[in-house]
Order: sequence, then C-alpha cells, then structure tokens
Amino acid sequence: MAGLSPHKYIDPTPYTFIITGLVIGFGLLRLQLFDVVPIAREKVIEAMQEGLLVLDKQNRIIDVNPEMEKILNTASQGMIGGSITTLFGHIPELINATLKNENITLEINLVVGDKAKVFNLTSTALSDIKHGYTGKILLFTDITELYAKEAIRQMMLKKDEFMSIASHELKTPITSMKGYLQIIDKISQKEENPAYKHFVSKANKQVDKVVRLISDLLDISRIQAGKMEYNFTEFEIGEVVQESITFSEYNSPTHKIEIKGDLSLRVKADKNRIEQVICNLLSNAVKYAPNTDKIILEISKIENRLKLSVTDFGFGIPKDKQENLFKKFSRIENSDYHISGLGIGLFLSQEIANRHGGNIELESEEGKGSTFYFTLALAG
Repeated sequence: MAGLSPHKYIDPTPYTFIITGLVIGFGLLRLQLFDVVPIAREKVIEAMQEGLLVLDKQNRIIDVNPEMEKILNTASQGMIGGSITTLFGHIPELINATLKNENITLEINLVVGDKAKVFNLTSTALSDIKHGYTGKILLFTDITELYAKEAIRQMMLKKDEFMSIASHELKTPITSMKGYLQIIDKISQKEENPAYKHFVSKANKQVDKVVRLISDLLDISRIQAGKMEYNFTEFEIGEVVQESITFSEYNSPTHKIEIKGDLSLRVKADKNRIEQVICNLLSNAVKYAPNTDKIILEISKIENRLKLSVTDFGFGIPKDKQENLFKKFSRIENSDYHISGLGIGLFLSQEIANRHGGNIELESEEGKGSTFYFTLALAG
C-alpha cells in the first residue's frame, strides 16, 4: 500500500501471510495455545463435587459429569442422547422444572446406592441472542448432611422448648406441695408426734430435690436461649459458703464439711449463681464419696482472684472420663453404687464460672478422690 518493496515487481503481502500462518500454526500445534478450554472442562466440570447434566431444547441429555454418573450409578454412554424423563420420570417436580425455560431451585430425594439422600437441584436455562433458548444445565448438590443437621437442630429446639414449658408448669404444683408440707409440719409440732415430723422432713427434702432439678432444667433452657441473667454485686464469700454448707448438711447429715481459708474475702459476682455452683460441687462430693464423711471447702487468694475448691475422698474420676465431665447430661457411673442425677449440675456450674471470667478445673486420682475449683474476681 505504501509502495515500499525491495524489488519493484515483487509483492511481499502473500509472503507475510504465509509466515504469519506458519507462526500461528506452530503455536496451535506445538505450544497448545488454545488448549485452555479442554483443560478447564477437565479440571472444573469433571472434577466437580456436584452432579451435572446438560440438556438440549428437547430435554435430551447431551453431557454429564462423573459425579452424576456416580449418583445415578449409570455410565455416561447410557445417558447421552436419552430423555430426562427416562431418568427422572418418577420425580414429577424435577420434570416440571425442566419444562420451564427459567431458573429454578428445589429439593429432591434420590436413592444413591442403598441410601436415601437429599439434593438441592438448580435448573439454569441457557440462551443466546442468535438462537434464543438452547437448553439448560441441571446441578445436583448433595445436602443430606446439612438437611440432617437442620432436622436435629429443629428437634433440639423443640426439646428445649418442651423442657422450658414443662419445667415452668411443674413449679406451680411443687410450690403448692411445699406449702402443704409446711402446714403439716406445723401440725405435727403441735401434736408432738415424732413420726409425723420424721416423714414430713423426708418429704421436704425430696420436694427440695425436685425444685432444684426444675430450676436446673430452666437454667439450661435459659443458657441455650441466651437469656441467663446475672446480677453482679460485692459481698463476702463467707455469706454464700455458710448458706451452701447449711443446705448441703441439711440434705446430707452424714457428711461434715471442713472450711479452710479466709471467709471475709470480698468478691464481685452474682451471689445466687455462685451459691448454686458451690451447692452443686458439694452435692457431687457427697454423691461420689459415700464411704467417707469428710469434705474440705478451701478458700485462697491468687493474685487478684479468689480460688474456691471442694475436695472429696471418694471414688475419684478416671482420666479418660474427665474430658466429657462438663458436657450436658454427662455422668460418671460407678459399678458398685447407684448415683442419682441427670448430669446437668457441672454443665450449669461451668457456664456460670465462664460468665464470671473463669473455668471449673478438676484434679482427680482414681480411688483417692477429687478436687473441683474455680476462681472469682476480688472486689475493690
């Protein structure tokens, strides 16, 4: 075009095209410049964890990936060219989804091998400007595990709701029983009948156990709902220690609790909740040391925190069972003794200790006893 040429009668244009064509051909054949598409398909589509079907306008299968072959337990050669109705005629909602030229998502149930599974099916319509609707892609995502987890979660929510309602409804008749027992107790004192007084005392103890159990169940529901309330105040640790010991010795007169340490130390905590923790630890100490009559409650000071420990001299807890001890409804059984309880006391105590900035720790040796301890922030 510019009239530039090394020779007047030679046109370099065709020679330039020949050289360019050779270079491009060399790149295609030797350097595999355009092999990105098959590599992408192999690495992406064939390695997908989801099942994939590609349909044409007539809902015939034109492509399938290995994962889909596993799901249907059928080789791709047996599916290519076949109708989607042949494979899934027993699932009307899937067939209806393929008949609509739009994007649809639904859940379907399939039997894979000998297991029933739940899949999330996504139907995506394919189209272009020139030809319009050309087919669709069906993507099968296995959500069986997620589905099961959600079902379990809903079951747990219903269980917690039932526990909360049942516990709340039980409080009214229990309160009435407690009131009637107090009336009977007063009558027995006037009549000076020791038999009445003995049985009323036993009945009162059993009612107190039921009240504590109901309160614990309600607390578990509150914890799981995130509605556990705390009222932090400053008080002397001796106040809750004495009340807890009085309560424990009333229910278990055979065990004497020895106090060590300074009861005048002041802490900042929820008084009622800390008393609940101490009562739980003392109750466990009594349960797991039936052949002894001594429990030690010790108070000490560690830097800016108070440490409270409860030591028994009973069975002790095996190392392999200590890890699960603070889980909900976890219990340590002893073959020689029946130990009552639901296994919620330590779970609740741990939750309360956590909210006070600490943990309940355990030191135990099988056959020699156990020590449970936790810390609280000192006041001031």
